[in-house]
Amino acid sequence: MEYKPGIDDLIKNITLEEGLQKPSDGFTNKVMSAILEADSKAAVYKPLIPKYILAGIASFLFLVIMFAFMSGYRLQATKIAWLDKIVNGFKMPHFSLSLPEEISYIVASTLVMGLIQVFVIGALYKRMYR
Repeated sequence: MEYKPGIDDLIKNITLEEGLQKPSDGFTNKVMSAILEADSKAAVYKPLIPKYILAGIASFLFLVIMFAFMSGYRLQATKIAWLDKIVNGFKMPHFSLSLPEEISYIVASTLVMGLIQVFVIGALYKRMYR
C-alpha cells in the first residue's frame, strides 16, 4: 500500500465536517459486562496427547531399555568391524546386592507411598488453583 500525502488532510476534513460519533448509552457497561463474562468462563486444558498414550510410550521405552541392558544380546547391525567393536564394547557391570527383606519392604512401601502422595497432592492442587 502506498502512502498518498493528501490522505491525512482528507481524513481531517471529513472528521471536522461530519464530527465524531458518540457511543450509545450503556456502551461502557456492555463492554465491561462482556469482559467479566469472558473472564468467568473457565478455560479447559486439553493436552494434544492423552496421558494414557504418554504412559504407554514411556513404559514401552522403559521395557526396551531394560531388555537391552539385562539381556546379553550382542548387536550386529552393521558390517563395519570398528563400529561393532565400539557398540559391543560397552559391558554392563553385573553386581549383586543383597539386602534384608525388611529393608527391601521398607524401600518398596516408601516408594509406593511417595507416588500416591504425588498424585494426591497433584489432584488437590489442580482442584484448588485451577
